[in-house]
Amino acid sequence: MPTNDIVAILRTVIQEELQPIRHEFREFRQEVHQELQQVNTRLEALELGQQELRQDVQELRVG
Repeated sequence: MPTNDIVAILRTVIQEELQPIRHEFREFRQEVHQELQQVNTRLEALELGQQELRQDVQELRVG
């Protein structure tokens, strides 16, 4: 069997073996992305609350 044929067969086999791994990795990336979005949303809410708290403290000190 010519070398090119062996290379083509190996490439096909490797790609087939990698397909489920790629699929799992894609799903994992999507899950991580969703988690990060939730964390960022909570962080923004905390930062906003912290700003409001600082303003309230400042008003109490002045008033």
